Amino acid sequence: MGSSMAQAAHQTAELDSTIDGAAYLIDFQERPFSNGSCRLAFQGVYRGRGPLNGKRCVAKVAIATCRHGGALADYEADMQASRKAGKLAELFNKEFVSSKPLRFVQPAMATVLTTGSCYSRRGDKILVEEFIEGRYEKFNNNAHYQSDEVATVPCFSHYTYYKTGGRYLVCDIQGVRTSRGYWLTDPAVHSREGGKFGDTDLGRDGFVRFFSSHRCTSVCILFPISDLKAGQDLPEASFNLTRKNYCGRRLNGPPCDCCDGSCGPRNGCNCCGCMRRDLEEFGLLKIRALVNREGAVSRLSSETNKFYCGRKNMARDRMTDGFCGPNNGNNCHACRQLDIQSRDRYYLIVQAWFGKALPEPTSIVHRA
Repeated sequence: MGSSMAQAAHQTAELDSTIDGAAYLIDFQERPFSNGSCRLAFQGVYRGRGPLNGKRCVAKVAIATCRHGGALADYEADMQASRKAGKLAELFNKEFVSSKPLRFVQPAMATVLTTGSCYSRRGDKILVEEFIEGRYEKFNNNAHYQSDEVATVPCFSHYTYYKTGGRYLVCDIQGVRTSRGYWLTDPAVHSREGGKFGDTDLGRDGFVRFFSSHRCTSVCILFPISDLKAGQDLPEASFNLTRKNYCGRRLNGPPCDCCDGSCGPRNGCNCCGCMRRDLEEFGLLKIRALVNREGAVSRLSSETNKFYCGRKNMARDRMTDGFCGPNNGNNCHACRQLDIQSRDRYYLIVQAWFGKALPEPTSIVHRA
């Protein structure tokens, strides 16, 4: 890289802030090696006394800069989008531990010190970020495209909409797959307001476009949304008669004998994604518990591998003291449904507790 930079005509820029306490200049070529709809990309190299000295980087110039000179406003939205995507990726990595986590490269602002090409002039602002080695792939865009080869990144996009309560959706993601994870760059973020993250933020229309073509993965069932239609408000799962969350969509997993196959919409069983939201809102994510179809918190017994809500609702069962559990014995009908559903409908939640499938319940324990 050093020799090619020496032979090619180049410009110089200075980072506006230090990286880990070290200041850097950036030498970047005058001609772009790649371009998108909004930015031109130039090969570059860090120059300074820190550990990045001599390492490759990418200088990005907004196409608007070529017309009227680069200003801070041209890049603020890009930096905000990268920060938002990076924070949501950290949450995703914590909730879904994987050997291949998602990471977004964070760009830094720089000021051009020399005038050498028609693309940028002295005093213009540009963005600089680490060069990602490997084969670049486009995983999805900010509208209808989704790669068929990778499930993790589109699943992450779905997650961002769910995790933010329908306020944001990270998409238009590209980068490199490695044995240690995904290194990603240049995300777009749709917001409820629209335009908050620049021209690629298509607002609610962007939400609709994404989900109209998004193909859910096996993990996406944890992130329920209501059907989206252009021009309509974006409803979220809501509490109803049981205090549980319901999205109104078809239930995942095998049908049960206690409801009509729909997640709610006012009572009964809910899907895996809405159950997970129940656990979040009931503060139960760190214990081995689910919320049964009647809205009662039901804990898993280590003695019997059954769920018990502890309510006095079994007066007709002569083999009990009238209570469902709380540690052994027979359980009520709503909790017996959880015994079954924990092995199919809520399998992904239970798997996170044990790292494997839940053991089969033991036979009935008779209590004195």
